[in-house]
Amino acid sequence: MGLAGFPYDIYELHDLAKPDFPGDQYKLIVFLNCAMITETAAAGIARWQNGNRVLCWTYAAGITDYDGIRPDRHAALIGMRLGWRNQRQNIHVCVEDTGHPLTQGGAALNFGTEGSVGPVCFADDAQATVLGRLRDGGEAAFALHERRRGLRKSLPALPAHRHAGTETHRPALPRPTHGPVIRRAKRGSRFAADFRRECRI
Repeated sequence: MGLAGFPYDIYELHDLAKPDFPGDQYKLIVFLNCAMITETAAAGIARWQNGNRVLCWTYAAGITDYDGIRPDRHAALIGMRLGWRNQRQNIHVCVEDTGHPLTQGGAALNFGTEGSVGPVCFADDAQATVLGRLRDGGEAAFALHERRRGLRKSLPALPAHRHAGTETHRPALPRPTHGPVIRRAKRGSRFAADFRRECRI
């Protein structure tokens, strides 16, 4: 996240339902690996599905609960239907240069894992715009639903800020650690973040 070149804030999923959550200041909200979404968390998320805000979901978004895996469980909440395969594999997403702003750079934006993960999740929604596919299997792993402003990726990657109306530059900084993230962005502004200083959360 730090390599994106703009500041971000980190919250727990349930924070979005709190009355004092400052959601109005965010144009892009990134949900990292939120496989289980409780009713309270879902209400908080729905609260911020307004304006011109982009919600970006990564791996296995909302597919499970105490009664097992059901990928259609939160389709309306995340903005598209998901599918899944009950297996583990290295996830490699091949970005297709479709002319969409998120795919500028094509194969240079490919991303994936070093180890295997499972289950394998993907977008399974005929109304979604496919921006990238799994190298092994060909399913839609990077997809966008414009009408619902939902963005779904198999794994975190960084062109999502473009869809939220921000511009960035990437200073040469060490890699930050990963966690649930909300990016703070302002249209037409350039931000730089210095992650060489110690941060306590």
